[in-house]
Amino acid sequence: MKTPYKYGVVFQHRDTTKMVDSPTIFRYEGDWYMTSIVFDGKRYETWLAKSKKLLDWEGVGPGGPFRPM
Repeated sequence: MKTPYKYGVVFQHRDTTKMVDSPTIFRYEGDWYMTSIVFDGKRYETWLAKSKKLLDWEGVGPGGPFRPM
């Protein structure tokens, strides 16, 4: 879809060595939430972020943390 607005990266994992993919955004009780998959090179985990305006995201934390191998 074409849009006249380009914002670039609006959310980045606090540990920049990890890769983030597959964002899924939904709204719940007036706030926006985003789940994403984080990959550390060996394992995956799901993270949750929260926003009021879809541009300022705050990481809430892991929804499914890495398990010991």
